[in-house]
Amino acid sequence: MSRCVEQLPWLDVVQLTGVGDPNLANGIEAILNIGRVSGGATFPLYAPIFVPDGQKEGILRHPANARTVQRFSAVTAAYLTIGGWPDASLLATQVAEVGEMDRFADRDVVAEIGTVLLDRRGNSIGGFEDLIVGIDEDATRAIPLRVAVGGGADKARAVRAVLDSGIAQVVITDAHSASLALDAAAD
Repeated sequence: MSRCVEQLPWLDVVQLTGVGDPNLANGIEAILNIGRVSGGATFPLYAPIFVPDGQKEGILRHPANARTVQRFSAVTAAYLTIGGWPDASLLATQVAEVGEMDRFADRDVVAEIGTVLLDRRGNSIGGFEDLIVGIDEDATRAIPLRVAVGGGADKARAVRAVLDSGIAQVVITDAHSASLALDAAAD
C-alpha cells in the first residue's frame, strides 16, 4: 500500500511502533517508502511490536532504534492503526504465535491503537508495556494530531473503543464499522 503514495509534503517520518507484520521487512519497507516520497529523514524501528519478557530494553538500546525513540517527542501528527482483538490485529496474532495469549485473555482486550491496549469501554489496559515496542500512551496523547485508521467486519468494537478512549482526534474507517460503532454508543 505504501508504494501507492506518490506525493507528500516535506516531512520527517518517525515509526511509532514495532512492526506487526510477521515479516519485519514489510513494515520497515512501508516507513522507508513514505519517507522517500516525503523527502525528509526517516526514523524506523527495527523491531517487532511484541517481544518476550526482558527483550524490549535491549532492542531499544540499539543506536538506530534509540534515535527513533528520541524523535517521538518531536512528532506533530500520528497516524495509528486500529487493531481488533483477537481476530483483526497483527499484534494479537504475534502474541498468539508465541503462546502468550493467555496473559491477555482475562483482561477484556478488544482493541489496540499504536501500543495502547483498550477494553470495550475504551479504558487503557496496563501491565504489558514491557512487551510492546513503541511510543507509550502518555507520549501518544501529547502528539498534537492523532489519527486512527482501521475498519472491516472484525473491527467495529475496536473502532468504538478507540472513539471512547479519546486517544484519537480523528478516526478513519469504513461506513459499516462507523455505523456499528455509533449504534454501540447509543446502547
